[in-house]
Amino acid sequence: MNLQDINKNIVRKAQQKLSRHKSQGAQSRLSINEVAELLDIVHGMASAKTLSPDHFIGNYSLN
Repeated sequence: MNLQDINKNIVRKAQQKLSRHKSQGAQSRLSINEVAELLDIVHGMASAKTLSPDHFIGNYSLN
């Protein structure tokens, strides 16, 4: 798995969270800031720090 695959997975997870948020409506537990961050990820406007795998999965090793 390379960095491009990891980024695709991050975008896919963000899309899934947004879809869940949309279906839950007012019952969703996501804050407006979390939704905005997810939208940035999906639309390619997220910063490198937000897209880093560390942000989602903690420390990791590619070895």
